[in-house]
Amino acid sequence: MSIEIRGLYAILDWPHRHGLEAEDVAEALIEGGATLLQLRAKQASPSERAGLLDRLAPICARRSVPLFINDDLELALARGGTPGFVGVHLGQSDLGSLDPDNRQRLRDLGLLLGISTHTPAQVEAAITDFQPDYIGFGPVFPTASKEGADPVVGLEQLRSIFHEPGTGRIPVVAIGGIDVARAASVAATGVAAMAAIAALVAPTREDTIEQTRALAQAFVDGTGPAGPT
Repeated sequence: MSIEIRGLYAILDWPHRHGLEAEDVAEALIEGGATLLQLRAKQASPSERAGLLDRLAPICARRSVPLFINDDLELALARGGTPGFVGVHLGQSDLGSLDPDNRQRLRDLGLLLGISTHTPAQVEAAITDFQPDYIGFGPVFPTASKEGADPVVGLEQLRSIFHEPGTGRIPVVAIGGIDVARAASVAATGVAAMAAIAALVAPTREDTIEQTRALAQAFVDGTGPAGPT
């Protein structure tokens, strides 16, 4: 599977607010145009989270959409080499577990690493200390998807991080409060991808496809040839 951090990075938050099955949601997100998928199951037990990943990985492998796990380094290391599963996304509070040995284990398994950042200083530290394959930056707008969310960074600060050392070679993924109305302005900053949670939650499979398609298209519409300025 060719892995490119670009486009709509859909985060499948579990359990689903409307009770849809994880497989149905994943299929709908991909059908709607998600180019990357992340499983976020903070309320699940380790065994439940592993089971969810095992159910979603074959779908992602079949559809050639890379699957990441959120905030579970141990599970990522245990599932390295699973078709469809490509890496782990860690928040700032999880970086303590990412010692040099575990970072090397990720590399040896061919797994990608994404890191959440919320300030220019965190961006610089993430790149210097961990050499991630991409960085997430946000929240760009107010969000209710994460309890105790960090302060909103806004579009201007999102644009400004492209001037931080190292960001020219590492994809930046915008996250936080992004919906169809805001997607084009986010894309215009030059980010490689944008992540979304709440904007993709819908009561039916068909509605999920429709909402995902609209958000993916809005990002494409806002992507210009000039790149970040």
